Amino acid sequence: MDSETMWRIHVRNATVVCCIWGIAAAAAFFSLRSREHVQSLEPLRLVVKRIPDGITFSQLASSVGIATDSAAEFITQTKPVYDFATIKSGKPILFYLDRPTGELKKVAYDINTETAFSAEKVSESEVRLRYRIEKPAS
Repeated sequence: MDSETMWRIHVRNATVVCCIWGIAAAAAFFSLRSREHVQSLEPLRLVVKRIPDGITFSQLASSVGIATDSAAEFITQTKPVYDFATIKSGKPILFYLDRPTGELKKVAYDINTETAFSAEKVSESEVRLRYRIEKPAS
């Protein structure tokens, strides 16, 4: 094979590789852009906090920007099912906040390996409580 033919093969291969890289880069760019767009349309923002020693639920809620009265309302409405005064340090707690307003909409907490609790604000006067007990895997 002469040098001109070899040169054409190298140029063709380089062109193919560049095209593939360009397509991959474009796909990655548009994939990220669409994912950002979808996340911005989601109504709730999830904030996960690990519970530090000696902190109350209200203090923890305040640390993620939840108003004290909203936290107090959640505590009052959920107390018949779960008392947030018993949260344990070192465990994660999940706060779901309304994206536009930052209002607390839902709290989820694994009490232990067998029991989980969540409370979701459905309307101004109603909070939906879920207390589920799961059997540990044997």
